[in-house]
Amino acid sequence: MPPKSKSDGPTEVDRDRFIDFDRDRAQALATRTVRFAGGVALFRDDLPFSYDRNALLVDLDADAEAAALASAADRLQGGAGLAHRKVVVHGSLGTRLAEEFRALGWQVVELVVRLHDGRMLDVFEPAEEVGPTQAETFWVEGIRREHGADSELIRQLVAARHARREATPVRYFAARAPDGRIVSACELFSDGRTAQVETVETLEEYRGLGLARAIVSTAVSAAQAAAHEHVYIVADAAGWPGGWYQRLGFEPVGSIFEFVRPLA
Repeated sequence: MPPKSKSDGPTEVDRDRFIDFDRDRAQALATRTVRFAGGVALFRDDLPFSYDRNALLVDLDADAEAAALASAADRLQGGAGLAHRKVVVHGSLGTRLAEEFRALGWQVVELVVRLHDGRMLDVFEPAEEVGPTQAETFWVEGIRREHGADSELIRQLVAARHARREATPVRYFAARAPDGRIVSACELFSDGRTAQVETVETLEEYRGLGLARAIVSTAVSAAQAAAHEHVYIVADAAGWPGGWYQRLGFEPVGSIFEFVRPLA
């Protein structure tokens, strides 16, 4: 089946397809799970610094309160010795919980799920597919710039990137500086029918040069060439990325809410 055309318009089916894809992948990456009232706690005990791999995933049909979820996070994540708390909610429940979590002093991040409308994208700057070993050098540089030079933190966050291949096949696309260094990169996850462009990153001094468009366009073209039915991207609801992705043909279909409380 060809990718959806823009005239079809995003539907609840499109939203639900991504929710299933995202939740299945998150749970497949866990090495340990614990059920609680209203959801499941996902753990990667070997990667405690990875917030994404250690989170509470709230059930789609849950009627939860923020205080109860925060308590479950303290009990489960605190009991595992984690230095953070994280709760992930798909769908409309997250909208209601956002104010409750803010009142508790938690960080609230709304991520917008966007479905590509199927248009063919022009690539104006060179981009290429690379292997994970090549991409790793770029990851290390980005993590060091964002989080500092803590070697154990860098090791775990890089390991978490590599671990994504345990759940879903991943391809990597990159653009290089004139000296050959990778300075912009993204990932493309796929289950054979559904694809997701993820982790679009460009080093600060190379932004505004069209490199992000190049890697995203190349990844989308690769997904289209492989006849994926749906191609998604997830971006922060705040700031400029939403409008930029809209211009590339990614239409909003729903939201994911992440509630986070880092500990001292």
